[in-house]
Amino acid sequence: MKTNIVSVKYEDRYMPKTFSGKAYSYFTAIPLEVGDLVVAPTSNGKKLQEYQL
Repeated sequence: MKTNIVSVKYEDRYMPKTFSGKAYSYFTAIPLEVGDLVVAPTSNGKKLQEYQL
């Protein structure tokens, strides 16, 4: 099984559909394209993120 390291940014809690701030990296086996929306775990539960290159 091939895995990739992806970089994502969290959705701004005050401006929905806006993704900014620090990028975080995750391992995934799911094929993704730049701009895909993903749900990733956080310390406060799952949160919507946008996949960055």
